[in-house]
Amino acid sequence: MIFTSRPYSQAAPPRLQRAEGHARLAFHCRHGAAWLRTLYQEGCVKIRLPRPFPGQPPEAILINMAGGLAGGDRIVTEIDIAETMVATVTTQACEVRACGS
Repeated sequence: MIFTSRPYSQAAPPRLQRAEGHARLAFHCRHGAAWLRTLYQEGCVKIRLPRPFPGQPPEAILINMAGGLAGGDRIVTEIDIAETMVATVTTQACEVRACGS
């Protein structure tokens, strides 16, 4: 049996860990009220649906559980809102505070 190896400079680079996620969200209007039709979450993407105040449109918050995005990450988001309605869809927020002396 003969074993051959490539020189280090020709070796395949290591595959780095990457974030992958898919979110699908759909609202529709039924009897004058907003209804959630589709909620799908996969991988590092999560959707939170806070309860709106009475008479307010539905809200959705998209969250990347992996933190930030880097080269090679794959995030797919699909949002469908019926033509006759309004909804608020936003992403997570981050606040950075620096204290100096």
